[in-house]
Amino acid sequence: NVLVLKSMKGVRLADFGTACKPESCTLTPYVCSRYYRAPEIIMGLTYGPPADMWSVGCTLYELYTGHILFKGETNNHMLKLMMALKGKFTHKLIKVAEFGEKHFDDSFAFLETSIDPISKKAVVKRVPHIQTLVDLKALLRVDECRSLDEKQKVLQLAHLLDACLYL
Repeated sequence: NVLVLKSMKGVRLADFGTACKPESCTLTPYVCSRYYRAPEIIMGLTYGPPADMWSVGCTLYELYTGHILFKGETNNHMLKLMMALKGKFTHKLIKVAEFGEKHFDDSFAFLETSIDPISKKAVVKRVPHIQTLVDLKALLRVDECRSLDEKQKVLQLAHLLDACLYL
């Protein structure tokens, strides 16, 4: 949780209910609110400060745009949205992930899970090639900046978000 000071000149971080020491964290794909959950948490990898930075990046994007960056309905959907922005996960990452087999097959194709609208049953679609479909600068509307100064600031934000949302 992010609390804004009355002066509007600072913020405080609160509610560390899931905070833990890296060596004592239990791997579960449900730590952190879904929209801010880092891919390493979903995939079942050891997590620490980079997962926190992922959440910070998602929060900064939301504060700037008023929209949630990754509005997935499930962890699987979250991974799909993340890869649309950041590209496919490395084979090495998928191989060592505790929950990798839930989302990728032996040849590293993404297993996109959705619910059939008629039968209401889960349907798994194999997606061998993931393309980066979303451009962060376009989401931030860099081209709509009215001045060079504004454009430079938005590009700085894009650079910061790219660093926070590192895979």
